[in-house]
Amino acid sequence: MRSVGAQTIMLLVLVTLLWLLFLCARVWTTPVALGLWLLLTALVARGLFLRARLRRRAWLQMYLHPASALVPRLGGGPLLMGMQTVLAAALALLLMVTMAGGSHPQMWFWLIGSALLLPSLACGLERVLAAQANPALLAELAWRLSGVIVGVGLLLAFTLQAYVQSYPDFSAVSLEQAVWHLAGQQQARSEATLAVLQGAAAAEGVRLWLAQQLLPTPAESLWQALGWVLLLAQEALFIWSYLLACRGIVMLHSAGSSVHRLHTREGESIENTHAESL
Repeated sequence: MRSVGAQTIMLLVLVTLLWLLFLCARVWTTPVALGLWLLLTALVARGLFLRARLRRRAWLQMYLHPASALVPRLGGGPLLMGMQTVLAAALALLLMVTMAGGSHPQMWFWLIGSALLLPSLACGLERVLAAQANPALLAELAWRLSGVIVGVGLLLAFTLQAYVQSYPDFSAVSLEQAVWHLAGQQQARSEATLAVLQGAAAAEGVRLWLAQQLLPTPAESLWQALGWVLLLAQEALFIWSYLLACRGIVMLHSAGSSVHRLHTREGESIENTHAESL
């Protein structure tokens, strides 16, 4: 229970940081924006690297002999971390841009709710799966399943919000006019932040213009409704980046010994599995 409480507090701290990002995005200086981007990149990269390393170890378990010299070389090192960091940087930027435009109060209720739900749900799933899952990966499996459940709930909530939300009418204007209309509304003290916000607004203008020109009435047919769902892929990427940041900050609570213990037990489990198969 103490662990659940600590994780909940850390997730609420993350949501608070995102809320401050929303409040101050247009008045901060470039160094502050860069620092927050690097912080979010580190959190997302931490979650991504753990997932990538577990996938890599599963692949090694399947195809390589445990005594092979390639196992330690391919187990996940600086190269794998670098690849995940590049992806994390892009996801962190998307997270920042989405938060900077997060003007809907309902979004914050959902994020706070997810921060309260994730640790408790993971703890409950860990108890349910204790008799079935690999003990070395039980906590990670429970967290992933809870992330899927919470992520689907958030995606449904964001999709419903986007479906009923009112948008500017771009049905009678050109694509260029739609893009410049939204991009011209952006304001920020930092030139770098302003450029990012204008780029995101331009992409939003393209998305809305295509939706209104090609899929003007999403309720007329199933195909048009599916087209709108595809246009909401940005929300899915935002939720993924948010859940990865949640995983990254929660891992700070178990930094050091527990993470090392997870990797050690995982490696022992892989070697035992190979020995049994032989």
